[in-house]
Amino acid sequence: MQFGIAVGIGIEFNDNITLAEHDRISDFILRPSLDIQATWRLSELNTLKLSVGALLCEILDHSEFDSRSVLLSPNSELSFTVYLGQVKFTLRDRLSYQEDNYNVPDPQQYGGPLPRFETKPDFSWSGRSMTRWTLTGGL
Repeated sequence: MQFGIAVGIGIEFNDNITLAEHDRISDFILRPSLDIQATWRLSELNTLKLSVGALLCEILDHSEFDSRSVLLSPNSELSFTVYLGQVKFTLRDRLSYQEDNYNVPDPQQYGGPLPRFETKPDFSWSGRSMTRWTLTGGL
């Protein structure tokens, strides 16, 4: 089993953190992040992979707009890859948990950003012929 870990921090200045037309609020936003990846080779060709990106959103002078929990980045996924002959099949689910201002008419009225959980399952396959052509498909 292989593991990978990455730690980072981002800083951003936003001149309109509430996306308001009038009475705009500007502030600095800190985004500490942690990315963890685990890959388990079940056999020479079959692999199970878990990747999780977690972050917080801290707004320096207006903490009422901070993220209310740990956010999962859109590149988080659970995938399983298996080979059958020359064909590679991958089952995957991409997960994310975000808190958005842009879907909220007035974030201050609703007490801050609204949470949004997404899951994007997909299935893909690719095969290589003897003449080096690759055919790929997916749902």
